[in-house]
Amino acid sequence: MKKLSKYRLAFGENIRDLEDRVNSLIAKGYEPYRDLQLASTPESLIGEYSMRFYIQVMVKYKTKDAE
Repeated sequence: MKKLSKYRLAFGENIRDLEDRVNSLIAKGYEPYRDLQLASTPESLIGEYSMRFYIQVMVKYKTKDAE
């Protein structure tokens, strides 16, 4: 069973920003974990302007060498 060594959140105000951040973390050894999430500020509940954030959980697993 894989053991987690690090947990990070990659986020962006648009999908392109998120892609850049996720790709940067992949280059550092992180892997996407589960599904992409979308969050909005509470103003969206009353129909006014809101900000959206795209969020991807990123994890890094311990390597066998580090055990």
